[in-house]
Amino acid sequence: MNCLFVKRRPSGEGFTIVELVIVIAVIAILAAVLIPTFSSIIQKANESKELQEGRNETLRQRIDDILGNNVGQAPGISFGVDRITLAVGTSEDLSAVVSKDNNTTVSWTSADGSVATVNSSGVVTGTGIGETSVTVSCVGEDAASASITVKVVDKTVLLQGTSFANKISGLSFSHLVLGWKEDHRAVADANDSLAVSVAASGSAEVYLSGETLYILSDSKMFANPDSAWMFKGNTLSPLKNVLSIKLENFDTREVLNMGSMFEECEKVETIEFGDSFYTANVTRMSNMFSGCKALASVSFGKKFSTGRVTAMTGMFRNCRALKALDLSGFDTSALSDEGIASSEYGAVTNMFFGCTALESLDLTGFDTSGIRFFYQTFYDCESLATLDISSFDTTLAENTYAMFYGCSALERITVVSGTGHWSMDNVTLDTSMFSGCVKLPGYDVTKTGRSKAVTTEGGYLTEKG
Repeated sequence: MNCLFVKRRPSGEGFTIVELVIVIAVIAILAAVLIPTFSSIIQKANESKELQEGRNETLRQRIDDILGNNVGQAPGISFGVDRITLAVGTSEDLSAVVSKDNNTTVSWTSADGSVATVNSSGVVTGTGIGETSVTVSCVGEDAASASITVKVVDKTVLLQGTSFANKISGLSFSHLVLGWKEDHRAVADANDSLAVSVAASGSAEVYLSGETLYILSDSKMFANPDSAWMFKGNTLSPLKNVLSIKLENFDTREVLNMGSMFEECEKVETIEFGDSFYTANVTRMSNMFSGCKALASVSFGKKFSTGRVTAMTGMFRNCRALKALDLSGFDTSALSDEGIASSEYGAVTNMFFGCTALESLDLTGFDTSGIRFFYQTFYDCESLATLDISSFDTTLAENTYAMFYGCSALERITVVSGTGHWSMDNVTLDTSMFSGCVKLPGYDVTKTGRSKAVTTEGGYLTEKG
């Protein structure tokens, strides 16, 4: 009987070299087959993920388009703001707020040229009241575009200054009233964000463009009955550096008090009152332009009326740059010192005080029949060579203290003597009335009071012929 014997590997012996080589060869063959297969699977998974993400983005953009979420933005070009506000006739450079690649060429269009136009450089100009959109588009194969809303409103108040900050603070517009109906008024106050808000159905904005400040309203803007100190340029106010003031479409029919309205706007050179600037109800204009040291020109509009004004105390005080002033259109019949206890607050006290450059002053028809105090009225008008005050009625005059003090160039003062005209009969204080008027005929430094305020021989005054 034949027996088959199988020889067992002794316990503790390892694999032979031949066996290890065979195992390694098998693993290498399997790796060569499987790794490319796994790589292909991973690549296909990534491609599927990217494709799905692309589909999701496209779907999201389509949804945004439907909902209007893409207004103002487009791939490669966008605006940094959603909207701007302009006054009619003013411009803004939109290229400063648009973001695009440096090499991108763009074109500009306005949806409504009657409201706003835009040139090839992106400068938009308000042409009419309303609201429109301006679009900037890429030129060439890339049709990307972006839009911005442009609101155009009335230019109500214009102030040009030298050092306005980007953010105006400490500026009170509590005297402004925004009215949307004749029987409705709402007081508006400025806040630090340059906005004037109201609790009613309208709004106004304090709008800064370069060094020009506008007060803009989407409806008619009224001035409050008490508009004293409205634009006063004190040391804490940015208005101290205003160069010019032009009032247009600014309804002042309700105003009663314009006292100190422009006081201490030290750099103002011109003030223009449009024909809509209505003063028929105003009763006080005291210190209205006081301290406007650079003021060289004042243009009074057709509706600038003074028929009810009772006080013009210091109205042009220290307007040192004024060379000519025509007040022949002023109705001063209501000027009165009735009830005034101190001469310092008389209706014409200090009215032209310190107008050192004034060479021409037309006071034709200037009624002073209600005046008791002529306290320093023409004090230091040192450039004035002639003065015609033949319309003056000084019957009630009590105080002529320093009335013509320092008028060193004054050669002739013309008056009409007699009852209802020039009379010093009731004057009790006449100290320094003519002090420094060295060019008056027969001037005597020791005689500067009312005794020389006559047209007869030895007097300083000239009778109107």
